[in-house]
Formats: sequence, structure tokens, C-alpha cells
Amino acid sequence: MNPETMAQHALHNQRALQDLLDGISPKTQKSIIRESSSKAVLYLSEQHPEVLLPHWASFVKLLKSDNGFSKYVAIHVIANLVTAGDEGRFEKTFNTFYKLLDDESIMVASHVAGVSGQIAKAKPALQSKITRRLLDIDKTHFAADRQALIISYALPSFAQYFADADARRTLESILHPKIRQTARQLLAQHADAPYQIVVVPLLFETGDYAGLVSCSLVVDCDETLQIARTMQRNLLSEAEVRAIMAAQLPRSQRVALADDVIENDGSLKKLEESVRAKHEKYIKTCIVS
Repeated sequence: MNPETMAQHALHNQRALQDLLDGISPKTQKSIIRESSSKAVLYLSEQHPEVLLPHWASFVKLLKSDNGFSKYVAIHVIANLVTAGDEGRFEKTFNTFYKLLDDESIMVASHVAGVSGQIAKAKPALQSKITRRLLDIDKTHFAADRQALIISYALPSFAQYFADADARRTLESILHPKIRQTARQLLAQHADAPYQIVVVPLLFETGDYAGLVSCSLVVDCDETLQIARTMQRNLLSEAEVRAIMAAQLPRSQRVALADDVIENDGSLKKLEESVRAKHEKYIKTCIVS
């Protein structure tokens, strides 16, 4: 039985619903049960959140568990329930939820950051509190490179509710110096590497890395494909993705400014071949200052 069918069955069968909830429990050992149950529960949280809302306390309990996978499912379910209308439950769960930004698992922390925009849009009164928590990522126990990864999940979240250009610039003036400082620290730590890569979503827009990089590489794909991938990865609507893209340079300008381009609109094999070719090129030619 596929996850969607399992979810449909659980809509009118309390025993089946409880089986799904048990399936995402840390006690479940069989990966096939855990994975199919998680997909079914996430489907319900998106399509029929009213079925899961009475079980809010169960998902909060998962947030406090020692199992990263169970936490991951709970994070996304709670975000979906907040979006649908949680009847004020999230306000009481706020501290438990955002404590996970300093979780032992980088995956858990990253996904909390990743769903924060979704929650902030549904809870305007909590936006300032959410922003403060995300701006304190650099105070977590993670090493600088891990903090940078969490921040990369937080940036699309900020874009979802910082729609006003002035507000976004204010936010960027706070975030970007922290990110540049982290980048410089990491580059210094690995100065003996043949070459290093700094991943900067707004490389050309900010111009802040001109003295830090000697070569720019853009990974490019068709905009329709870019939108579809971002919607799937970050659980955003098309309108939200287009709003994020509107703050970026047009695709044609980005490609024109790049020293190198990798096309990412084909198979994984093709992408791997392109990356390998660039790697060989940079090993031979790239100079890191």
C-alpha cells in the first residue's frame, strides 16, 4: 500500500491513523514502516490537517525525543498544522520548537530554519521572535561551517515574510557580515587546499565577495525547473518562489557575469560529469588568495 493510500485509509479509520503515528515513533525499528508512515502522515498534514490537529501533543513529544527522523517528521507536520490553523497551539510550543536550532543533529536544526518562513507567514505576531531566533544561529554549538549550512536554510525563510525591500535590506545588513566572517574563517582553516568553494546565493547582487573569490561558477537551469525544484525542496508555493527570484538578478545576467557555468537541467550522470570536469580544471588553474 503506497503512502497516499495509507493516508486515505486513515482518514476514516482511527486504528489505521494510530498505526501511522506509531510508525513515526522512535520505537519503530523497521525503516520501510518508518518511511511509509512518515510520508502518509506528511500527506495528511498537508491535505487533511484537521485529522492530525487533535494529536498535536504527540508531535510535540516527538520534538523532545532522541530520534532525528522522528523530529524531522514532527517539524514539518507542526509547520503544516500551523499553516492550516493550529488554534493557538504553536505559541505554547514555540520554545520547544526553536530550541531545536541547537539540536545535536544538523539535519534537525536545518529543517527548523527551513520551515520558519512558513510558520512566520501564518503567525505574523511571532515574526519578530522567529527572526531573533534565526539571527542567533551563530550562537549555537555547531562549528562555523555547520552554522553556515543552517543559515542557508534560513535565508529562503526570511525571504518568505520579509517581502518589503527596505526590511529585507535591513535584514541582509545584519546577516551578510556574519556570513562573510564565517566564510573568511573557513577559508583560513583550509588555506592549504588546492582550491575552495564559497557558496553565495546573492554573489553578484551584493558584490561583497569581490576580494574573496578569484573565479565565479553559476549552476544554471531552466527557470521552470528551478521553480519546481524549489517548491519541492522548501515546500513553497510558486508565488513564494517567484517572490524570492524577484530579489535576484535575472538568469541571463547571472550567467553573463559568471566565469564558468554548469548546466543542471539534465540527468545526475550529466551533472556529475560536468562537476568532475570543473574540478579537474580548478585543480590545475584556480588560484585562491
